[in-house]
Amino acid sequence: MALISMAKGSGSAFLILFIVILFAGMMVGGFSVMSIPQAPQNGSQIQAVDAPNNTSSQRSLQLKTINFITLTPVIGCGVSDPINSEPSILWATDPAPGGVASQGGLIKAFYQDEHALTLGFGNVSKMTVLSASSHLVNPNFGDMTKIDPNKFPYYPAIFISDITDDQNNRNGDAQNGGKAYPPDELYGTWKALAASDPSRNNDNLGSGADLFPSKTNVSTSGGHREPGFTTEIIWKVDNLGLTPGHLYRAQIILHDGDQTHSGSVVTGDIGENCTTIRY
Repeated sequence: MALISMAKGSGSAFLILFIVILFAGMMVGGFSVMSIPQAPQNGSQIQAVDAPNNTSSQRSLQLKTINFITLTPVIGCGVSDPINSEPSILWATDPAPGGVASQGGLIKAFYQDEHALTLGFGNVSKMTVLSASSHLVNPNFGDMTKIDPNKFPYYPAIFISDITDDQNNRNGDAQNGGKAYPPDELYGTWKALAASDPSRNNDNLGSGADLFPSKTNVSTSGGHREPGFTTEIIWKVDNLGLTPGHLYRAQIILHDGDQTHSGSVVTGDIGENCTTIRY
């Protein structure tokens, strides 16, 4: 009764009464007290929780360290097949699709077919040994202005697209009229367009060449081997007119020695593949 009388006499008495009642309720479990969740003690990181419908837009929250953006190397060419496409003649490349060549390095293409590689149109460099594999530096590709029905040159060529800022850039591709870079070196066998085949060298590329790859590392529509003629074709990266610090898509185009015709014109079939250069 004394406590009630005090409450009637002042506002502070009401405050005291409230505190006493609250304390008593906590002691008997009449009130629940909200606890503050503790941080995990096992070193685990904060992670986003998937939304109920698992949509990608609602799963985008995440905590991670961003060091730098890595541009993805080119894998394959990702373009429509040219006229008279025969993927299996371009058996392998070094670097393989997904690999990256660099300053001071080489790009190598390995050709195989039942006919010798077409080195160009007209008066091309002759093989140094007609009965076996030959080696040639700075070949003569004949009339380099001649083009096939795709508007591709007949000589083996690399086409360069700068993908530093846009990995989908195809401006330098053969299909878009890009500049063709002929190879610097050859091992194996070759001939001019529509000429007769030399002697078969099978997988023997000759002294100083790389071993011909036993397995394909490019898209060859099942990896079909046609024993008979093989060639190693080599480009020096430093001879491709590149800018230091840039990333490039390198498209390789070459023709086989088949007597494939487009109308009255002998064209041969085409192998195509792409790799990446980080210069």
